[in-house]
Amino acid sequence: MNKMDPRQLKTQEKLHMAALHIFSKTEHQPTIKDICDVAGITRPTFYNHYASIDALKEALTALTLADMKKSLTFTREELKTEFSIEEMPNIFKKLFSHIEKNWVFYETFLVNRKDKTLCDEIFNILKEYIEKGMDVVQPKVDYFAPKDLIIHYVSGAYYECIVWWITNKKPYPAEVMYTYMVHLSLKGPYSNIVSQYIDNKK
Repeated sequence: MNKMDPRQLKTQEKLHMAALHIFSKTEHQPTIKDICDVAGITRPTFYNHYASIDALKEALTALTLADMKKSLTFTREELKTEFSIEEMPNIFKKLFSHIEKNWVFYETFLVNRKDKTLCDEIFNILKEYIEKGMDVVQPKVDYFAPKDLIIHYVSGAYYECIVWWITNKKPYPAEVMYTYMVHLSLKGPYSNIVSQYIDNKK
């Protein structure tokens, strides 16, 4: 694929920003004229980049999700076998920073317009992340339930936490939210009940 020159990249960025602005402000599908007017470009220039509104949206989505995957990329050095509680939040820090940076995109297509394809793709990205994390942290553990079920369960919890955070307009700052995510991962909602049950059995 030929690399675009800076002017082409700038035009593409204008198209993405214009489309996102319009999608976020209305429930209706924008027209090419709408996007060209906001971006300050001509229709021929639009067609030099995209064949349709859907093609533009697909490119914007692919670019954003590629950045999400990057935010969830880790090395064995970053994801060590042993953690301190202080280190754990860093696992999620880049993810929530990514969501904040692309807030309008996720609020628009994950919550307000709820694009099913996007929802499915995010869920699959989270599943891949969880599976890799399990393989690094506990590669030879016999889990208490089928591994696929655990991955699906945890990914669903993370996904719903992200949707909840966006839907409720960030009731907690990102640094607080990803700390909560860590504690939920380590302890779970019933940890106190389990601990009390074990203590009572002693």
